Amino acid sequence: MFNIAFVIRASAAKQKGGDFFQAQETAKELRALGVNVDLFFSGDSINYKKYNALHFFNIIRPSDILRHTKKSNIPYFISTVFVEYPTRLKFLSFFIEYCKTILRPMLKKDLMPCRQYILLGQKKSMKIALDNAKALFPNSYSEQKRLEKKMNQEFKNVFVINNGINTNVFKMNKKQNTKEKFILSVGRIEPIKNQLNLIRAAKNLDKKLIIVGNPSSNKKYYKKCLREANDNVTFIPFIDQSEIAKYYNQATLHVLPSYFETTGLVSLEAAACGCNIIVTEKGDQREYYKEIALFCNPDNISSIEDQISILWNKKRNYFNQSILVAEKFSWKQSAFETLKVYKSLL
Repeated sequence: MFNIAFVIRASAAKQKGGDFFQAQETAKELRALGVNVDLFFSGDSINYKKYNALHFFNIIRPSDILRHTKKSNIPYFISTVFVEYPTRLKFLSFFIEYCKTILRPMLKKDLMPCRQYILLGQKKSMKIALDNAKALFPNSYSEQKRLEKKMNQEFKNVFVINNGINTNVFKMNKKQNTKEKFILSVGRIEPIKNQLNLIRAAKNLDKKLIIVGNPSSNKKYYKKCLREANDNVTFIPFIDQSEIAKYYNQATLHVLPSYFETTGLVSLEAAACGCNIIVTEKGDQREYYKEIALFCNPDNISSIEDQISILWNKKRNYFNQSILVAEKFSWKQSAFETLKVYKSLL
């Protein structure tokens, strides 16, 4: 069987996002299928001779990929996790990402980018990484189309693999249900997740809101959220999955009004626990949630309020989403699809 090295962006050691959990959970399920998978952060030293292939996560950090591909001289795969951060200056998006990559090490938030990246820039580095990969794994057809449009090219050997959840942890548990009604929102507290507008919507509706997650490095945004919150808003630091599952089972509904999401794993987790969900209309959300969620415009507080009002008095699991999510979105299925590609190309 195969020996695969999973390589995650260096900053994931301190800031765990969807790409980190996708790598961690896929690795766990691949091991159950007989594949030897070791997890590394990009700054780690890797003995490439031990592995049949490398598997990277997150194409918007191409420096983390290029620092390994040239010297390893073995096949590699990329789970693209292609997030497009909202900006009014879309024609400058590659340059903005380049500046962020250069700036992070100066602020001691990331590794110094590799020399190849510094010379090539963001777009050319992404292109080299994508063009030379054995296969690409976007999480949706929508993500694939966005990536191809952004790079102005079509890619070969693209295999869409849905993200998943741990169905042993995230499932309905009627014993944990409470009569108290509240809105739940799980995720790192940062501008792209748009907790600030959710807080304003909950205040306007006079609804209880619980936000679970740690602040990002943008402490100004977190302080702004604290100032905006009233007594109906509770902040809870990041907790483990079993504890989060309890909140999903207790909440009236879960709202993730982000300015962009590829999958929004927390929405899948909430839905599996029978929590009615509201998601953003931005990104790839309709491909995942068209049958099981209401959609809001993150820029429009009234849009968030309207969708909350619609679902507030609906019974839990109103869309029967727990069954659909458990059947279609599991890490076990994601790992199985990934292994099929390994077998066909290695």
